[in-house]
Amino acid sequence: MALIDFLEKDVKRLREARDKEENIALKNKLSKHKSRIQEKKTALANVTSAGKCYLCQGDHLIYHCGKPCSNNRRATQGGLLT
Repeated sequence: MALIDFLEKDVKRLREARDKEENIALKNKLSKHKSRIQEKKTALANVTSAGKCYLCQGDHLIYHCGKPCSNNRRATQGGLLT
């Protein structure tokens, strides 16, 4: 009986160690995934906060620019440009 008890305890200990390693690996994987998401959010925030107009180089974004663009089809078709 002592051998069976020893083997049962040893198997239990090995399973617990395996489960602990799997949990650590899963936590690391989730942590890396979360950091990648955070990096993407940060990069997006940095890109959109520039605030420089490509048409007139003003301190506003292009969709706030009042300067008409000759390449804009809606502006030329609607007769906005003269």
